[in-house]
Amino acid sequence: MKICAKCSAQFPKSMTINGKCQSLNGRKYCFTCSPLGSRNSIKLETKPDFFPDPARLVPTRNVELQCSYCSKTFIRKKFEVNESGKYFCSRKCAAHITGVGRVTNPAKDRVCKRCGIIYKRGGSHRTLVACQNCTILNKQGVKRPPSKAKKTASPRKKLPPGTVHERRTALSKARTLGEYHAMLSVAGKHDSWKNAHIRGFARSWNPDICNHPCQSCGYSKHVELAHVKPLRDFGPTDTLGDINSSSNLLALCRNCHWEFDNDLLLLADIPERSEINISK
Repeated sequence: MKICAKCSAQFPKSMTINGKCQSLNGRKYCFTCSPLGSRNSIKLETKPDFFPDPARLVPTRNVELQCSYCSKTFIRKKFEVNESGKYFCSRKCAAHITGVGRVTNPAKDRVCKRCGIIYKRGGSHRTLVACQNCTILNKQGVKRPPSKAKKTASPRKKLPPGTVHERRTALSKARTLGEYHAMLSVAGKHDSWKNAHIRGFARSWNPDICNHPCQSCGYSKHVELAHVKPLRDFGPTDTLGDINSSSNLLALCRNCHWEFDNDLLLLADIPERSEINISK
């Protein structure tokens, strides 16, 4: 027999439960103090009032609380009762007490791109580029006031005469290799990408050469433009027009182009281009 740790009553070490003999050696309390299936892990001998009178035991799941802000009564679950003693019926009431003095998204200082003053976004003014006064003037059609911070813009080059395509081509040809590498659109690119981009101008600037067959073997299905002087031998002061000039280009097929780049085909062995335009 075993002795209960709470009431000192004796209970057997084993008994038949649901037709099966089960061992009770792991039990510390009798079935009166700890009923079967309750799975109680609290030390009952330290809490003599743990099991109240069943007549006075009334299960209560909901409790009535009072809002700390608006004094409104509401019902909550018993497990929602906390030790702080502050209860709120809604998030709005909770924000009036817990959110006092708290700024969740502080406004940042921004510089107006129209007048140059420092402003903050707030209320109905939500724009990121102009202050409230400049926004109102813009809606009224008033001309923008001059900015205090003057921008030092580089002087624009004078466009040559001709169509838009011809003028853009002339400006690109006049651009030096150093100016090309300093452009913002290609400044972060890899050197191999820049060289391929420069060599790509050759086909658009010399369309007549692309219609010629290979100057070495006469193949006319596909022709590439090879540079006589490679791009690595040009300096920063040389222009893109000199790099992709017709005198620096050869019409070669892919095989002859590879042989020319790897010194298997010499320039002296390549005949000059025929002036007759052979159809593809």
